[in-house]
Parts: sequence; structure tokens; C-alpha cells
Amino acid sequence: MSQLQQLGSVILKGLQDLVTATSNDARIQAEKQLEHLSTQPGYGVCLAQIAVDRGVSLGFRQLASIALKKYVKEHWSESEESFVTPISSEEDKKLIKQLLPTGLNDPEPKIRTAVAMAIASIAHWDWPEQWPRLIEDLVICLRSNDINLLQGAIRCLDIFTDDANLSDEYLPQLIQLLFPELWRIFTEAQNYNDRIRTRATSIVHSLVRWLSIIKTEQKAAINNFFTTVMPSWLQGFAKILETPDSVDGDCGLKIMIMKTLLVMIADFPRHMKSFLPQLLSPIWNSLIKGLPLFEKSSVNEDLIQSAAQDEEGEVLGFESLVVLLLEFVHCIVQHRAYRDLLKPHLAELFYIIIGYMQITLDQEEQWASDPNEYIADEEDSINNYTVRISGINLIGQLLEDMGELAVKALWEAASSRVSESEKSQQEGSKNYWKIREASVTALGTGAEDIIEYKSIGCDISGFVNNVLKKELNSPSK
Repeated sequence: MSQLQQLGSVILKGLQDLVTATSNDARIQAEKQLEHLSTQPGYGVCLAQIAVDRGVSLGFRQLASIALKKYVKEHWSESEESFVTPISSEEDKKLIKQLLPTGLNDPEPKIRTAVAMAIASIAHWDWPEQWPRLIEDLVICLRSNDINLLQGAIRCLDIFTDDANLSDEYLPQLIQLLFPELWRIFTEAQNYNDRIRTRATSIVHSLVRWLSIIKTEQKAAINNFFTTVMPSWLQGFAKILETPDSVDGDCGLKIMIMKTLLVMIADFPRHMKSFLPQLLSPIWNSLIKGLPLFEKSSVNEDLIQSAAQDEEGEVLGFESLVVLLLEFVHCIVQHRAYRDLLKPHLAELFYIIIGYMQITLDQEEQWASDPNEYIADEEDSINNYTVRISGINLIGQLLEDMGELAVKALWEAASSRVSESEKSQQEGSKNYWKIREASVTALGTGAEDIIEYKSIGCDISGFVNNVLKKELNSPSK
């Protein structure tokens, strides 16, 4: 048995002791043993061997992957803030970089992700100087018929491009290497499922965010990017957004598209102006057609048993998509050059927003059991960013930026919604009050603006007497 094999056996025994520890003292002892071994030459290599060895039980492989990530963070580069001596030898680094890619096609998703994270952590320091072929090799994996290898490679690229410390210097090179393959995956729906296409779009999202950081220094590159690369992508985005929504499906691809568009609209308004009409149409239609789905599934009934989630636990359900659709409109309102597109449709927009502001069945049950939760949720718009809160914030932005025109449209829309609630009440609907409450909340959001522009015909006293007082005096309250 070689010295490296002996060390590997000792490390595996240490991992087993850590997992099977029955007392706190035993666990601490196992951790100290592994900490001591981490200073030995070959430690990182042995962890990589254990992580990719399919003959080792899954739990130990995962633990080895976690330990390897810690090892890379502490011993790979002296430039790392958390660096701890000794630094990994060049020989060990070489062996680790040879071993890890073999784990990208592992049948266990958790191992693929762990290996992808380790590779991305190393790439942060070594690509392209010390690992020049990494991105090219990962791109080759994207063309593989091995679905596990494809998923491992695209996960690795997603993690790497999302690194907060990705070097701006190599961004053009990354775009040149990745975008053709990402476009191929995105457009070949017959060959790749939505999760893989979502991952490809996530990489685009990360690279666009990085472009926004260097836009002042790389104006020519940015212009070229939006002239030659993005037109086809934006057309593809619009086509996906035109597909029907489902309240109980996986909206991950549309969600990632909307996140990408939000970055583009916010950070590249001049470049996006010519593309906005073709994007606004499917987004507008999604809001209109999605409202009956939202009312049926969330407001009047609870038809969504469990919203889809990605590997990190992020919810990919329909309500998450609606939040982003409303946020996109919010972003448009903030740009003066875009507002004219919305002005002819303000009353209809407020009408739709009020619909989405209705209290959902989940909120109704939660707030009925604890009224304090209602106050807390309505005030905490950061940690509790719901469809309702998104609507309230959008109304506030519309009133702030469009003044009298917005006030008139809001009053018209709210009045129409109140009339609908009265009709629903007469027809015996048990949830008639929800659209009325949303209308009152919308008008309350714009109360100061309504008072300021009351001369435009807002019958405030009539609203107080015929709606608020009538509601307060209702025997059912």
C-alpha cells in the first residue's frame, strides 16, 4: 500500500468516526483528527479520491466533498482571506484537478453538485493560467449524450459564473466560449428539459450581470454584445414567455428569463429600448391571462399542493413568476424613456394590479389566526415580498412617476373593482370582499396623491360614505 493510499484509509476512518460519533467528545475528537490530517501532503488528493469513488457510501462521499471545499478555501491560494498554511503543493493541485472532473457524470446529483462546487472554487484561482483547458473541456461536456455529465458540467459553469469574485478580465473570453453552446441548449427544447435550459439561462443571467459591472470601461464590447449576440436571445425569451402558464407547474425557465430581462432593463436601458415592445407584449399578456389562474388557484381555492423548487430550494411556482412580471413593469416605470408605452393602458394596468393584490387563501388563514401577522407581513416588504406587496409597490411607483394621470387611472380602476365586488356579493360569492379589500388598499396606497389631485373628479366623500362606512356598518362584520 502506497503512502497516499495509507493516508486515504486514515482519512476515510476519520470521516466514519465523525459520522458515527455518539457523543460530543467523540465528534470533537474526530474533527481534530481530520484537522491535523489536513496539513499532511496528499490530504486534498485523498478527499478528491473518496468524493469520486462510487464504491464508497454516499454519506462519506458527501462529507469528503464538503471537507475538500474547505481544504480548497484554506490551502489553495495565499490570496484567499481564509488561507491557512500550508499551501497545497503543485503536485497535489495537479492530481486534484485530474480527479474532480471524473465526478461530473456521477449518477448521484448531490455528488455532481459537490464536485461542481469544488471545481468552481479552484477555477476561481486557476482559470485560465493554471487550468487553461477547463472551460473548453466543460463546453465539450455540454455536447455529451451522457445526461449526468451534461448536468454536472452545466452546474459547474453555473456556479463558476455566479462567483462574486469572477475576474472582469476574462469575461469576453467566457462569453465567446459559452454563448454558442448555451444558445444551442436553450433552443433545442426537443433534446433538453426545462431544468437544463433554465441552467443555461442562469449562466447567461450571471454573465449579463458581470457585463453591467464593466459597461463603462467596455462600451464597444457592450454595443457589440447587444448588436450581435442578444437579439436572438431576446427573441427566444419572448417566444418562451408567450407559452401558457400553469399554476402547478415548474415556472423555473420563465423565472430565470425574467431575472435576466430585469438586469438588462435596469442596467442597459438604452440598449434595450428597441427590444422592449416585443418583450412587453408577452409579459402584458402573461399578467392578463395569469390573473384568472391566480384567483382560482390562490385566492378562491388552494389548488397548489407544493410549488416546484430548484436544487437550492428556491420556489419556482407561478406566484414567484408573477412577482417578477410585476417587478418588470415596475422597472419600466422608473425609466422615463419607457413610460410612454404604459400611458395608454394605465387604467387597465391598475385594474390588473388590484386583482393580484387580493388576499390569498393562505394569507387569509394565517392572518385570521394571528392578526399581528397581517401587520408584520404588510410592513416587512423585504423579507416577505409577495405578489400583494409587489402590487402595492408598483402602484406607489406609478403614482410617484406619473402623477395626475396615474391618480385618475387608479381611481377609475378601483371604482370598477368595487362595483364588481358589489355584484359578486349580490350573487352570493363568499369571497366578494377580497377584491373590495384590495381596491381599498390600493386607494389607501395612493391616498396622499388622490387628495392632492382631487380636482380631477375623485369623489372621495362618496367613496367614504358608500363604501367604507357601508362596509364598517355591515352586520356581517
